Amino acid sequence: MPKYMIERDIPGTGEALDLRTKDVLNQGWPVTTGGEMADPKFEATVTAAFEAFNARRFADFATYVTEDLVEFYPQSGERIVGRAKQCAMHQAFPDPPAFAIRAIRRDGDLAVVEVEERYADGSVWKTAFILGLRDGLIASLTGYFGEPFPAPAWRAAFLGNRAGQGGAS
Repeated sequence: MPKYMIERDIPGTGEALDLRTKDVLNQGWPVTTGGEMADPKFEATVTAAFEAFNARRFADFATYVTEDLVEFYPQSGERIVGRAKQCAMHQAFPDPPAFAIRAIRRDGDLAVVEVEERYADGSVWKTAFILGLRDGLIASLTGYFGEPFPAPAWRAAFLGNRAGQGGAS
């Protein structure tokens, strides 16, 4: 069995998910773009970067970041400095997730990419990456990760339909 599977079972469905396809990138969710912060060329670049990651082509993924990249995870305090270290970290990841893009926003040298991270154990985490851009590449990346949780009942009276189910969210 290869260390990194290109196909993974989707828990509870009996179906396999091919991580090399664009379908994994949005998983049926509408990718939020448009408006003043839309940038189709940047959106295509982000999609290509995540396609490379999902296909475990980490050297290709590394071509989207600067040599002096600074990657920071505030929740754990981890700070990775440099393209080579980031690429080595990805290669050493025991079972990296597949990313499904939810939203892409850009204004000048600042961008936000929201994704779902799907892990082999069936867990799905919601993640926001804040990107600092330089010369068309990612120079800084701050990642916030969250495991979904049920909304408390007391807030139900204040909400429209839940996200992904139509209506207001």
